[in-house]
This record gives sequence, C-alpha cells and structure tokens, in this order.
Amino acid sequence: LGRIIYMGRILDNLEITFLKSKVFLNKRRLELKEFYKRINLRKELLFKLDEPKKWFEQNTKSIQFLFENEELRNYIFDKFSVLWEKGKISKDKEIYAIITQVSVANAILAGIPGKLGIGVFVCIALEFYMALAIARKIGFKISEDDLDETELKSWIWEKFKSLAPYGLYFTFVGFIAVFAFKHMFSFVFSLVPGPVSFVVVVSEYVVTTFVGILFWTSFEQVNDPRNKIILKSTYEKTKNLLVYQKDSLKHTFTRENIEDAYKKLHAWFTGDYLENLPKIRGDVFVSIAIGQLLIGKHDALEGPLGQMFLQSIRDRWSQLEEATPEDISVFMNEAYSQDQIPGVINVIKGKFFENLVEAHENADGDEWTAMLHEDESYPGSDMIMTNADTGETIELSLKATQSANYIESSLLKYPEIPIMVSSEVSEQFKD
Repeated sequence: LGRIIYMGRILDNLEITFLKSKVFLNKRRLELKEFYKRINLRKELLFKLDEPKKWFEQNTKSIQFLFENEELRNYIFDKFSVLWEKGKISKDKEIYAIITQVSVANAILAGIPGKLGIGVFVCIALEFYMALAIARKIGFKISEDDLDETELKSWIWEKFKSLAPYGLYFTFVGFIAVFAFKHMFSFVFSLVPGPVSFVVVVSEYVVTTFVGILFWTSFEQVNDPRNKIILKSTYEKTKNLLVYQKDSLKHTFTRENIEDAYKKLHAWFTGDYLENLPKIRGDVFVSIAIGQLLIGKHDALEGPLGQMFLQSIRDRWSQLEEATPEDISVFMNEAYSQDQIPGVINVIKGKFFENLVEAHENADGDEWTAMLHEDESYPGSDMIMTNADTGETIELSLKATQSANYIESSLLKYPEIPIMVSSEVSEQFKD
C-alpha cells in the first residue's frame, strides 16, 4: 500500500510538472506570436509612414523635451540611466546615449499591453527623432526654418522606407534578442508571469538599438543603408553594445522598473503629470511644468503649484506681469531656443523656490510669518521671518541651486545670514 501511495505521489508530481511546462511553453508561444505581429506591423508601417509622421509632428516638442531636458529624462528613466551614464565608453558617448535612451523608451512602451498599432507607430516616431538627433550629433544642422534641413527630414523618412525590405532582418535581430543572447537575457525566462511581455521588451530594445546604429553608420558613410558592409558594421556595433550592457540590462529591465517608467512616460505624453504632485520633487516639477507650458498643455497648470509656477515666471519677467498662460507660452517659445531652456528653468526654479517657502511658512500654523523682499536686488537675503509673539525678525537667504560651491561662497560673503536650501543639498552640509 505504501509503495502504491508513493508511486501515486510521483505520478501527481510528474503531472503537475508537465502542466507547468505546458503553461510555460504556451506563454512563450504567445509572446513570440506577439513579437512577430509587431515585426509584421512595423514592416507595413514603414511602407506607409503617415501615422508615425502625424504622431511625431503633433508631439515633436514633447519628444524633444523628454530626451533633451536632463532633469525630466533622469526622473522618468531614473532606473535605467545606468545604461548610458556609467561605463567605459568614451568615444561617441553622446550618440550611444541617445540610441540607448530611445531604445529604453520603445522597450517600455512595447512591454505594456495596449493597442498594438498605436504602440508600433509611436516607436517608429521616436526612432525618427533618434535619427534626427544622431544626424545633429555628427554634424547635420537641423532647423525648422531652413528649407534644406526640412528636406533632410524628408530624406530621413525615405530612409525609413528603405528599411522595410529588411523585415526579415528585424526578425533575425529579434531572434538574436531571444535566443542568441539568451545567456545574457536569461532573466527574461524566469520572471513571474505578469502583464509585461519580456520577449517583446527585449526584442524592441535590440531592434531600436539596431535601427539607431544603422542610421548612424549610414549617415557617416552617406550611403544607402542596404549596403551589405553597412549592415555588417551595424550588426557588429549592435552586438558589441549589447554585450557591453548585458550586466546593467539584467538589473534594470525588471517588471517593477518597466511599469514605473511606463506610468511616467504615459503621464508625460498625455499631460497628466502634474496631477500627482506629491511624488515629484520641486526641481523636477519646474522642468515638467515648463515642458507642459511650451507644448501648450496649459490645463496641467491649473492646480495651486501650477499657478505658483506661472506667478514665478511673472515675477521674473516684468513684461509678463499680466500675461495669461497662453501668452507666457508664446513668449517662451519665441524668445528662447531649445538650448536656452535649461537656463530659463534655473531662473524660474529660484523664484519658484522662494514663493514655495514663503507660502509654506505662512501656512504651517506656527508663530512665524514670512515675507519676501520686494526688491529683487536686496543684498544678502531674500526673505524676512517675523515672530508674531515677540516681534523678533530673522533674515534668510533662499537658494534653489544644487551647487555646494555656490552655497559656500554665499556663506563666506554673508556669514551672518542663514541659508535655506533643498533637502538634497542640505545633506552635504550636515557637519
């Protein structure tokens, strides 16, 4: 009887193992089926680029700000930044960085279930931005106002069409992602089942990396991307980059990181970012807010901090004292280039920090009230704190900077005036 029971347990365990294996294999078949659907749809869209072009034109400023504003980019992709910030790559580091950043974005967007067609043409639109950015990095001047450079954009779209016959090549690249590089992506096959399709995620990352390097190689050689030498060179560079990144990829491409970044990406492109303020640091808030302002999403600034942000702009630019959000948006777009926006953000950030501190001190319910100096050039301090019970006053200097050297120089110049800084900077002055 004991032997019969023992054999029965063995058979039960074998049946359970068989069923688990069947479920696992079915899941992999579904993921591979989804992958091939994406490849086929990508081929179709490359022959007819209307939807990717339309989405790119509608979201150009959002895309540029996402990848070109360091604070916003680091906030959205903070779990993935190790892929381009750390390492020994020195030559062409900026080009590798933009290729990796767009590849991460596409992988994240590909991994979350949704309407397949929308996801694919968004990925193609981001790849077009990547191609433009690479062209800029290697010396092509790109401007909306120059007819020749507008023709350059048309030429790049045509190059996308020339990629279409290489649908089989994309499939081969996907094969590399799933099988040939399986030893470095083994984590893909061992994670707990969930909404994220890791086969699609890794494949999209590899395909986008391949496309970026293909454009980079063809731009450098000013040749047809169907040239076999270019394809071979692209394959080698793609393989070398992936091998170099393999350890970082293992630790960054987790379901938690992908879903976190997807929520941030989705919120950025839909304009819902500023509805979840408690999770956004003040310095990042200013970068996000200026981005929403520049792309015309003024509704996102209707909350109390959004209004404080707009008032901070009015305080710094006297000609905008009575300006509406629409007026401010037009002014900023006309007065400043994309390269000047980081400087604009720093100016706004300082005043926003001052207004935020004043509002907080006057709303915390204690005996101290705060008032900013009306004179912006007042030497040494920015605000006076007054004790309502005793009449005691304290002058404070408010610094939104992240530079410890700047704080130290201010302390040396005005040693009698305390300085209030952000919590991140205060950590450097604990002693």
